[in-house]
Amino acid sequence: MHEVIRGKAKYWGFSHFVNREHSNLSSKIRRISIQGSIDSVLESNKDSKIRSVSLFNVGKMPNCFVTTLIMDFKLIKVLDFEDSPIEYLPKEVGNLFHLHYLSVKNTRVNVLPRSIGKLLNLETLNLKRSLVSMLPAEIKNLKKLRYLVAYISVNFKELKELSKLRNLRKLGIRVTNGNEKDPYACIGNLEKLVCLSIQGTSREEILDIESMTSPPPGLERLHLKGNMKKLPDWILKLDHIERISLELSGLTDDPLRVLKDLPNLLDLMLWDTCHDERLHFKEGWFPKLKILELVDFKGVELMIIEKGAMPNLEDLRIGSCPRLKEIPIGIEHLRNLKILVFRLMLKEIYYMIKDEKWKEVTQHIPKISVTFIMKGKIYYHTTKYLSSVLPVDFEKYIKEVEQST
Repeated sequence: MHEVIRGKAKYWGFSHFVNREHSNLSSKIRRISIQGSIDSVLESNKDSKIRSVSLFNVGKMPNCFVTTLIMDFKLIKVLDFEDSPIEYLPKEVGNLFHLHYLSVKNTRVNVLPRSIGKLLNLETLNLKRSLVSMLPAEIKNLKKLRYLVAYISVNFKELKELSKLRNLRKLGIRVTNGNEKDPYACIGNLEKLVCLSIQGTSREEILDIESMTSPPPGLERLHLKGNMKKLPDWILKLDHIERISLELSGLTDDPLRVLKDLPNLLDLMLWDTCHDERLHFKEGWFPKLKILELVDFKGVELMIIEKGAMPNLEDLRIGSCPRLKEIPIGIEHLRNLKILVFRLMLKEIYYMIKDEKWKEVTQHIPKISVTFIMKGKIYYHTTKYLSSVLPVDFEKYIKEVEQST
């Protein structure tokens, strides 16, 4: 079957490997992969109908290469420059009428040309980890855009323009204090949005998103990072939400109590959002949840899980919780739990394992481990291994670990 596929791919010109020694292409070739040097590769194939170019291990990318690629290959549908040494996009990129996908992720590109507004068929624009800090106003013309990742500082005017992209499905923005108008109300107009990330520059940046009284109705994933006193009331309207990630400081209410009844929530990550000594999951809470991550709950001393809470949970990750010294009460009720991880809690978990109840209440869990940092690297041990370590040997080991950090 592999030989048949290779033969068919060669016959139909599906793809071709190009280097200095093999640079001439047949007119059938539509996709090329360039390895190492890019010298004169494109110049020798200007008449071909290339639609896709992939680059591997390219150390340098002269401006002339980018210009040639964009000016001479009019049928290009995909331009993926991720991780490449590219530093700019020429204005001619706007002439690629057929372009569906454009990514400058993890590059040194810092400006998008205004001609990008001519890419009327563009569906994906990925600017993640690039140096682009502003979006040109012409971006409002991209009516087919469905996926935009642009961690930029936005104000009301810019976000209002983005709200005209009614087909947008994924949006990530970074906001700063001092916006002259509330920038969030416009987001509710993005009716097809399924993924939304709003981040301040830090967990201390104030996010006042209560004005977004009507969130996108089909929202499935939500990430919030910043400072807010309470979760917005509209979060309870997210009937289709499947994944929530909160990195929030300043909360005065318990997010677990707020989110517990969301009917389709599958994945929840909370980062330092609980300041109580007791973490209590009650019967009926989180009926469909499969993954739960509780990060940096430094004040928690006791964790209680009632029978009937999180009945479908498969993956539970806790820590660091340096004050949690007891086995989570009721963990035996999580009958579908397959993975249990304690982060940065080596010492705490070792002594939990020595409790005579440990084996009885955890024997149904296939994989239990604990992570720790030693000499700047993250390591892990299974609890099965830790249970075999003698206390005297563990004390020596834990001193070595603590001294290395």
